[in-house]
Amino acid sequence: MEPQEAPAPVQALQTLRALAKVADALADPTTLEDLYEAALASLDTLLGAERSALLLRDPDGIMRCKAQRGLSAPYRTALEGHDPWAGRTADPAPVLVPDVASDGDLLHLLHALRAEGIEAVALFPLVARGQALGELAVYHATPHGFDELEVEVALTVARHVTSALERLRQQRTLKAQYAITGALADAADIEATVQQVLKGLIETTGWRFGAVWRLEAGGTSLRCVQTWADPDRPAPRFEQMTRELVLGPGVGLPGTVLQEGGPIWMSDAPAEPNFPRWKVALQEQLHAAVGVPIRLNGQTVGVMEMLTDDARSSDTDLVELVEATGRQIGQVLERRRAEHESLQGREMRAALFEASLDAVLTMDHEGRLIDMNDVAEQMFGHVRSDAIGRTVAELVVPPALRDAHRDGLRRYLRTGQGNVLGHRIEITAVRADGSEFPVELGIARAGTSEPPVFTGFVRDITDRNRRDAALRLLARAGIALGSSLDAERTLNALAELSISDLADISVAYIQENDDSIRRLPMRSAAGVDPEVLAGLEASPPLDPSAAGGVPEVLRTGRPAFHPEVTAATLAADTADPAAHARLIGSLDVSSWMCLPLRARGRTVGAVSFIATGRRRYDEADLRLAQDIAARAGLALDNAVLYRERDEIASTLQRRLLPPSLPPVPGVDVAVRYIPAGRTELVGGDFYDLFQVDEGKWFLLVGDVCGKGTAAAAVTAVIRQAVRACALKGDGPADALRSVNRLLLLDREIFTTACVGELWSDAAGVRVSIAAAGHPLPLLAHADGRVQTMGEPGSLLGAFDEVSFTEHRFEIPPLSVLLLYTDGVSEHRRDDGELFG
Repeated sequence: MEPQEAPAPVQALQTLRALAKVADALADPTTLEDLYEAALASLDTLLGAERSALLLRDPDGIMRCKAQRGLSAPYRTALEGHDPWAGRTADPAPVLVPDVASDGDLLHLLHALRAEGIEAVALFPLVARGQALGELAVYHATPHGFDELEVEVALTVARHVTSALERLRQQRTLKAQYAITGALADAADIEATVQQVLKGLIETTGWRFGAVWRLEAGGTSLRCVQTWADPDRPAPRFEQMTRELVLGPGVGLPGTVLQEGGPIWMSDAPAEPNFPRWKVALQEQLHAAVGVPIRLNGQTVGVMEMLTDDARSSDTDLVELVEATGRQIGQVLERRRAEHESLQGREMRAALFEASLDAVLTMDHEGRLIDMNDVAEQMFGHVRSDAIGRTVAELVVPPALRDAHRDGLRRYLRTGQGNVLGHRIEITAVRADGSEFPVELGIARAGTSEPPVFTGFVRDITDRNRRDAALRLLARAGIALGSSLDAERTLNALAELSISDLADISVAYIQENDDSIRRLPMRSAAGVDPEVLAGLEASPPLDPSAAGGVPEVLRTGRPAFHPEVTAATLAADTADPAAHARLIGSLDVSSWMCLPLRARGRTVGAVSFIATGRRRYDEADLRLAQDIAARAGLALDNAVLYRERDEIASTLQRRLLPPSLPPVPGVDVAVRYIPAGRTELVGGDFYDLFQVDEGKWFLLVGDVCGKGTAAAAVTAVIRQAVRACALKGDGPADALRSVNRLLLLDREIFTTACVGELWSDAAGVRVSIAAAGHPLPLLAHADGRVQTMGEPGSLLGAFDEVSFTEHRFEIPPLSVLLLYTDGVSEHRRDDGELFG
């Protein structure tokens, strides 16, 4: 026996399971190479794509092949640079080519495609922030029609790849920034600083070799002053030559950077004509290289370069990272030079005191402030002249910690032992306005004279903690949002995980198919009055037509951001703004932002984050919230898609609509079928056109009352019933009577329909139309006049006694006969008005 194909529900379930495994595989790749391989493996697993490719757009806007399966080198060369979305500014769509020979846009690739044995191509964009970062390409050896499920699966893989790609790039940048910042802060001298910076860059970027070149006195030559190589991939001969070499302006990579004054990228340095170390680089298998200037007081004083062991196209993120590092080294050089010069003058101590990047406070044995630098004034908000002589405890120590501070000082004076001296600790400090913030504190005793004097070095770590918290929150969001395929659970998880780290109150919203807005249960931090929250939960629903607030976010797809917000603003979108504002006013709200949840170019929901008390949102909070909302939008969309596919799995194998329309001599026939709902992939609207006899056709447009698979099943029954009636010679009215009798067997579903009989011959085009509760057809004449044709008839499936009238008329030349469903007339424009 031949093996039978699995039923459609089983296939759909298998596809969903495979998608879940693919999502896990793409969720947390270690390197870009791992991501590329996982992406192509996913296409193979889900689509059976034995040949595929992943391309990314380089900084020059050219598509470059990053990974491939089953493609020859000549074809990969021909493929690079082909960009189906060139000139598109936003939301690029997939490119599907069932037969490459019939696609004019691929003529320049046709020879390469044929040589490769490729007859069908599908290109799926990797889209971030509305722009195509690259593409996933799938190839077939025979002409291939790409069905809707296949396309949606590939787009789902593309979204996962894009998310992982953005996350890997962000993680690489943050990791490098942390490593470099730590090196710049901790190194004891300039040479150690430079070496630690190189070490941090090599380790975090995965490159192989780095060097720093210093401009010699007179500004005519560059000499290497520091290098670092990956211990697992050393390049001793190249490193030795680099240390021995002296380069002039314009000579080699460092000299070119010095001459040009900006970053230079070499995709394959040994192949460049201006690279004196090419032979040793080739022996050591070093290829891609990047160089950036190191500046001091606006002048280039050195060059930093990095090389790795394979040829690579220019990487904008990496160039920006290395260039920023060069600027930081220049800042360190500037600071260290100032420190060195100050050591030789009488103002050495004052210069060190004032040049510190940290806040510095000097305290006597009684705990009173002796002095503070400018950074401390800015950090704590105290004027130096007013603060000197007051106790450090009252100036910078939060009330809850002041007793512990005083006890520690008394203990040291009594025993000579202190718990914090000589150590770095993280603690909370307080500003002059009473606001508290996290700091890193180091305390040292200045000298050995008595009574003792203490110096404290304070660093504001608010931004560092915020970055760490953001990374943790994003990690939790990835886990929480990917753990469920239920829409409400997904949104509840989004609201829950944001509490404390991002919001004091959060609430998610779902846009229903009837444009109403459903508010999910609120989430709040400890300390928010639960009775007030209960009152807000019980308040009337949001007004979808409100000019601002959540409804506007859902309509426009743009975030609402209010660093300072009032209760009245938050309540403006409700049915009873005054009552709602009174409830919100008791919560001491301070800031608010509402983010749309978008996927595939449409808004599927929204989430509000509300801060209370002293917390104020800023641009960094908005960026973090947008990142989380983007992930949540994809997760919500996936949940919705899962629900829809589960509903329609049993009906996918049926041909609910005709796959194509037959030609009618003398008549141009076209159809446009777009589901009007946000979540239904199938609905109750249907149409048909089929030939009955020579020169005679039947046409049908209808709308089953209801949505989903039940309504879709009825459409198939009605189509087949009308076909049977037409083939036995019934006219439109008789066909409608037969359908009515059929539907009366089950009085749970009603239907509207318009059935027509069409003749096309030498005498012209004639139509006989009968309507059953359906919008009447429109006849648009060549002179612009529009007529409503036919007469209303009874609804199908509702009454035993029905009446249908056939209306016969001729379609004049150059006229258009339009049959439609109420989904057209009830469609809303972008401004919210009905299409009519």
